[in-house]
Amino acid sequence: MPKKTQTVRVMGELKEFVRDIVVKVSVNVTAELSEDTPKLTGWAASNWIPRIGQRTDMPFGDKLSVSEAAKLLGLSEVLASYALPQTVHVTNPVYYIETLNSGSSKKAPAFFVETAIAKTIKSVV
Repeated sequence: MPKKTQTVRVMGELKEFVRDIVVKVSVNVTAELSEDTPKLTGWAASNWIPRIGQRTDMPFGDKLSVSEAAKLLGLSEVLASYALPQTVHVTNPVYYIETLNSGSSKKAPAFFVETAIAKTIKSVV
């Protein structure tokens, strides 16, 4: 096999490997963050929304009308459409998410977001 052909094949395999890692981290971190977010109404937990190329700036639903639709749509997009060199942003636009992450709830320790991300990366890589 000529070197150029072999290089193209190896680069293609590497690109696919990295793509799979990004998708796996995106999906798993979304699930981990949703699970670890303290729940009173479930609104904050339902608003961990993955998106390709940009962050989510507006929350979906409200405390009285909690829905997983935006999260599920984001996950579907990442699974079906992600390609390098795009970025995936898993964000939570609920106004009190930073307060929760600072330890305001007895249901989760401070910095549960950072802990969930680190845990996910360790499990995937």
